[in-house]
Amino acid sequence: MEFLKGEGATKVICAISLPFFTGDAIKNFDEAYEKGLFYRIIGTNAVYHEELLKREWYISTDVSGLFANVITRIHYNQSLSELLDNRNIIEKVVKHE
Repeated sequence: MEFLKGEGATKVICAISLPFFTGDAIKNFDEAYEKGLFYRIIGTNAVYHEELLKREWYISTDVSGLFANVITRIHYNQSLSELLDNRNIIEKVVKHE
């Protein structure tokens, strides 16, 4: 995040599929957020972490529908390609916030 800001990024948004924040991770991200190193972190509800939900910088997104679609497509031997491009989803989540 420091590197990206140093290179001129104006808004750093991170996406994390499995938000395991262990040890001092939450404290470290709190400090980085206070320094303005990032705008938001988007994580899935595939991992529940009550402390993250209290943070202004954290957005939790529901992936149960995605998981259902993946299971259905695998069952019917269909492609997963279009489910893997999540740029539009991230944009919607950030705008909705």
